[in-house]
Amino acid sequence: MRTQLESADIFDLRVTQREGVNRDPGRDGVRYFTFDADAIKSDVSLEEDGIISRTFRVGDLLQTADDRSPGGKTPFAVFSLKIRRSSLVRGSYLSDTEEHSYVDGDRYFDSLFTPVSTFEEVAAIAEKPLPISEAPQVLESAITPDGVFSVAIASAEGLEGWRVVGGTSPESWTDDLTEQTTIVPLPTPAGGAAIHRVSFQSTGRGPNYFIRLEKPEN
Repeated sequence: MRTQLESADIFDLRVTQREGVNRDPGRDGVRYFTFDADAIKSDVSLEEDGIISRTFRVGDLLQTADDRSPGGKTPFAVFSLKIRRSSLVRGSYLSDTEEHSYVDGDRYFDSLFTPVSTFEEVAAIAEKPLPISEAPQVLESAITPDGVFSVAIASAEGLEGWRVVGGTSPESWTDDLTEQTTIVPLPTPAGGAAIHRVSFQSTGRGPNYFIRLEKPEN
């Protein structure tokens, strides 16, 4: 894909995050995420060796300048981005970057090329829901200097009604922390599992203290 010599300033694809206040794309960009083709995955289920290729006849693609119809144009691949949950939890893709700057998109997004042959396939990809893990996933945990322990959890069913318990060993859950725990929803990818930050004050609990979230019984 790259037609120039490799350089730190050369990228293969750029996705612009727009502010939505100016119709001129050149004056409306907030951040410019760049991507290296070597880091982009291909949907190899439909193509051999992960290579997406098509052959076109120039005469089938040409059309007059005032022709706004699809004409002979046909899509051959869709470039998709999925923001990593870790980027949403920490807000890092916003806090680590400056506005109106070029950002290495591979740090914050997973990218994929999917082969297509018709515009109907493009629309179907846009409407396809993201895969969701049914089991809750711990994304990260942290403790602040003032003793507040927090953990970010992704759960397909959310955390409504869950019970939070604690103890001095994984075999002994003697403390009911539900009323002392704060559960705050975090930004969630469209169609993805709900992400929440669970926090409680751990001061005075000792150096070895464990917590567990228990799913309510149906």
